Amino acid sequence: MSRSLWLATVVVLASVPVGAVAQKPVEVSTQQAASVKGKQATVCGEVASVKLAIRTGGAPTFINFDKPNPDQTFTALIWGIDRPKFPAPPESTFTAGKRVCVTGTVTDFKGKPEIVVHNPDEIRVTEKGK
Repeated sequence: MSRSLWLATVVVLASVPVGAVAQKPVEVSTQQAASVKGKQATVCGEVASVKLAIRTGGAPTFINFDKPNPDQTFTALIWGIDRPKFPAPPESTFTAGKRVCVTGTVTDFKGKPEIVVHNPDEIRVTEKGK
């Protein structure tokens, strides 16, 4: 690489804002989650129901928001293989009535937006109104 090309590359990289490299995911409500399908987002809302489906393949835990299944507006899914990563069982931490935020890629499952949670740092209980 020529010296002038190297210098031009350094100048361009130095002028890129730090936030442009690693942006914080957009935060949306559970009702807005469908509008960000396929994107990284933090989805926040009130838990309506939680179910550990131990007899279902993969032993998923479903955290349904706003209304219980099948009328939920959004679901956070924790597969059984990821449950040991959590300090307490997800169904005892993310209970009905709590405000919870989930960060990850919003996908679609049977017409409903969802995020698959793999690690405890991707989901948290927050205070109401925050």
